Amino acid sequence: MTERTAEEVQILFKGLIDEEPVDLDPELQQYVRNSDVLGACIKHPLVYSMIHVPQFNGRMNKQLQAKKQAVAEALAHSDWHSYVFLHERPWRIMAFKDIMEQMTDAQYWDLLGIIWTDSENIREAPQMWETLLRSKRPERNEIMTDDDQAALQAMDDVIPVYQGHTTRRHDGWSWTTDVAKAEWFAHRFALLENSKPALTSGMCSKADVIAYFANRGESEIVVPRSKVKDLIKIKLQPQERTSNSIADAIITTNATP
Repeated sequence: MTERTAEEVQILFKGLIDEEPVDLDPELQQYVRNSDVLGACIKHPLVYSMIHVPQFNGRMNKQLQAKKQAVAEALAHSDWHSYVFLHERPWRIMAFKDIMEQMTDAQYWDLLGIIWTDSENIREAPQMWETLLRSKRPERNEIMTDDDQAALQAMDDVIPVYQGHTTRRHDGWSWTTDVAKAEWFAHRFALLENSKPALTSGMCSKADVIAYFANRGESEIVVPRSKVKDLIKIKLQPQERTSNSIADAIITTNATP
């Protein structure tokens, strides 16, 4: 497959869009970033444009105004789920923090679990996540679905877990019972960080597990790293690094459902 530079990607997109450029909203201008792979991007809390060209300005301006109105309506109706998920994925945990004191305990844990399983950047805010997960608020079981609670209950008292990460840093509280999935994450993070993939295995007590999530096919165990014992770390063989593979990893990380 022919690899394209960021400038070539931008030119390609300009040629595919038959719209006259308008001025970008000043609020969005503050969130324009440049990527070596994709060129110009917008990463506003409410609006993302991953391969941005001036022809997109008009639709991004309209999207910003529509989202701001929807956010205001969600707040007015105490619709906490909509409020959070109107924000782009990397910003949702901050949006959650803004409203968490207004939620019931069950709402707190339920929404926190939904955000966790949808997030792709948990490792970017480890202290924030640790604080939220260590909350003393009751009804913590609401972080899981009934099926996930039953699956965790059926596990042995001591659970073997695996974590895919890089040689540069580990992945915090996110573990899995699936070693193949851990290896997949290790290679993905290595591409994103231009680092080398690694895998850590260990054992944890079921009593220390915060949550188990199966809904994304990741067999995820959420447990403090300090509670995982008998750690064994191994380096994995790196995969070939190309601009196409990096772009795929970046787009997956920043995608919004």
